[in-house]
Amino acid sequence: MIQSPLDLSVFIQVTLKTQKNCRVYGDLLRFCWDLSDPELKDALGTFAAQYQWNVEIHETCRYGMVADFRERSEHSRFGPNSLVVKASD
Repeated sequence: MIQSPLDLSVFIQVTLKTQKNCRVYGDLLRFCWDLSDPELKDALGTFAAQYQWNVEIHETCRYGMVADFRERSEHSRFGPNSLVVKASD
């Protein structure tokens, strides 16, 4: 069971070994970090950088906040330390 950012990092690492990205939904993000949305976005950027991942955060009507983590690479459409925040329907 994922109960902390460290547990989440292990889950993401395992997932990224077989998948291009790892999507984490807002309820799990808020379980790991008890922060407001702006603070959570900053924390996710720091968290991703710590593990050398890129993170793209989406705000969706259906699921609320979701974060897509990817391995950092020079071929990524995002820059090397990027935190991309998108709002979508």
